[in-house]
This record gives sequence, structure tokens and C-alpha cells, in this order.
Amino acid sequence: MAQTLVHNAYVEACRKRGEPAWLVGRRADAWQAASDLALPKLEKTIIERWGLEKVLPGTAPTEGTPLSRDSKAGASLVTVNGWEQDAHIDQALRTQGVLLMSLERAVAEHPEIVEPYLLTRPLAPDHLLAALHRTYLQGGHLLYVPAGVEIDLPVEMVSALGGQDAYPHTLVVLERGARATLVHTELSIDESPIGVNSAVEAYLGEGAFLRYAVVQKLASQVRAFQPRLAHLDRDARIEWIVVQAGGGRVVTTNQTLLEGEGASAESYAVFLGAGHQILDFQTKMNHLASHTTSDIDSKGVMTDEAKAAYTGFTEIRKGAHGCASWQKEKTLMLSDSCRVDLIPALWIYDDDVQKAGHAAAAGQVNPEQLYYLMSRGIRQKDALLLLVTGFLATILDRIPLAQIRDQIAELAKETIAR
Repeated sequence: MAQTLVHNAYVEACRKRGEPAWLVGRRADAWQAASDLALPKLEKTIIERWGLEKVLPGTAPTEGTPLSRDSKAGASLVTVNGWEQDAHIDQALRTQGVLLMSLERAVAEHPEIVEPYLLTRPLAPDHLLAALHRTYLQGGHLLYVPAGVEIDLPVEMVSALGGQDAYPHTLVVLERGARATLVHTELSIDESPIGVNSAVEAYLGEGAFLRYAVVQKLASQVRAFQPRLAHLDRDARIEWIVVQAGGGRVVTTNQTLLEGEGASAESYAVFLGAGHQILDFQTKMNHLASHTTSDIDSKGVMTDEAKAAYTGFTEIRKGAHGCASWQKEKTLMLSDSCRVDLIPALWIYDDDVQKAGHAAAAGQVNPEQLYYLMSRGIRQKDALLLLVTGFLATILDRIPLAQIRDQIAELAKETIAR
């Protein structure tokens, strides 16, 4: 790296422009930690030549990028490379203390909310890309829901990326008993071959509930590292809905730390690979407290020469009694040239377990089913789409958001059309 480990030009620039001392200090600590860390070691994906460790933060846009916001949501936020372009929140939600804004503005206007959470806890295990994210974090989003507040309509976020490398960070804080649904769309504004090192942190207080749905449809030249991490207090619950369709080379980790007794997590994921995409997708459930539950249900559709590695990981720590977990991963392969590696893993250190199991399967389209449909006058691509839709039906039935189900159907259609 060009800068020394003691003096980082970006950290110094943040200090000079008046960023709070606590945030500058956390950046500096992360930069120091980077000297002892290596790139993450993945089971099947080699990322050493992706150049993600060379990604540097860009600059604030000099003028807005026109993006339409046609939304009836009570709260919505649009950012470009992490910088706020458009924000809307109903007065009723404002009155209840709900905050939705860019992270940069939140640091300046609401440090009492941001400081206790932002960059306070690294990934486990930590690695170089995570440390660089903590160093170069730039812009992003804050959703804050006070104790006892329930948001009826989905909150909508749009993260538009392009033209330069980006380090956006999304922070979600739900206080005790709060409830919210967040729909997050990540897209590209151009075809530029950028690097993205983004992250999501969610903190759920006692009895809180968050449904977090993210649809990633970045351009085919994008290289991305995208960890998402949730911390759950007692009796809190999170429902992940992850749709991974874009990007050229992408590492995605969805991790839930079930830290409070009675906490629960569900993860419904769909990944779609086409062309020459390389996707490494990990779903992790860490049972750190007793009587916690988790359910992982993931499906993939691969075609052309795309490659994917999917890891489902469940850990039940010693002393976490009466936990229950299940994970299921299935992938449909539409070509002879695509590849998928499914890696289910259970690490169980306690002997008092209600349930713990996994299932994984990958296979080609049934040629007899395809022939049957085509013999009825259905074109091959239409027949494939029918089979893919049927394959995805069981997970679509578990997703309560119609807009996400519709997007999955459309993205599946685009995948087959390619």
C-alpha cells in the first residue's frame, strides 16, 4: 500500500474536514489492523487476482445523477455511490422518531444514535477486506426505529453505483419492540468496471423484528465484496430475503449472530448466475444463546459458464442449550459449462439440541420434462422458464413481498434469455 500504516491519506482527509474524533479513531484503528490481516480464504473461490484490496474510495458527485423515485412508501432513500440524492419520510414517522437518511448526514446530525454502533464490532473472523471497509467507509444509509414503533409499509432504499469505486455502509438500528420491513435495491448507473466494498450492519433490540430484503443487480463488470451482519438481542427476529443476480465477481456473506435467548432468524436466498459470473455466497447462523432458532432456505439457477460456491454454515456454541436449526440448498444447472459447489456445514458444540440438519443438492434440468413441454409446442426458452419457475416456487411461496417475488421472476427470465 502506498501510504504507511500509521498515516493514511484518506483518514487524514476525514480528520481535516471535521469528521468526529470517534469515527476518525475507528478508521485509524482499522487501518492499523489491516497490516496483520490477509484476504479472506474461501473454500472454492480464489479472489487474489480480483484486486479488491486495491479499491479506493471515490469523491462526492459534483452534480446529481437523475434517478426516478416512483414509490408510495412512507419512507424512501436514494443514494449514488453512497451519497444522498433523494430522501422522503412521512411526517407521521418523523413524529415517532424514525430516521432515514444518508450515513454521512446521520453522523453529523445524530451522533448519539450512530456512535454506539458504527464500526464498533469487526467481522468474525476479521480479514483485510473488512478492515479496509472500516478504514474507507464512505456514505451509505441509516434506518433508525425507536422502541415500540411499528412501520406498516416497507421502507425503500436504492443504492446506485457507478463511475468510481465505492465503500457504502448501511446501518439499521431497531430498538426494543420495533418492527420494520426494509427493501433495498442495489443497481448500476453505467457499465463501468468498478470495485465495491459495501457492508450492512443491523442491530435488533429485545423483541424487535426486521424483514430485510435486498435485490442486487449490479452491472456485469463490477467486482464486489458485500458482507451483511445482524446482531439479535433476546426474542428478536430477522427475516433475510436475498436476491443475488448482478455483478461479475461477487463475494457475499449474510451472517446472523443470535446473541439473546429466544432470538430467531430465517434466510430465504435466490442466486442467479449467467455469462461468466463468479459468485461466492455464504449464509451463516451463529447460535450464541439458548433456545435460539434458525432456518436457511436457498436456491440457485446457473447457466452459460457461470460459477458459484454456496456455503450454508450453522454454529451452535457450547452452553447454547435447546437450539434448533435447519438449512437447505438446491441449485438448478441449465448448461453443461456452468458449475456450482454446495458446502453445508454444521458446527455443534452443545449436546442439548432440539434439531440440527442440512440438505444440499444440485442437478441438471430433467430432459424428459423439457421434452414433454416442447412436444406440446412450447419453445425451448419458454419451457426452461416454466421449469425454473416451478423450481423456485417453494422459496417464492415463503417470501411475503409481492414486489420481490415479481423481481425474482423477471430476473430469472432475463437469466434464461441471456
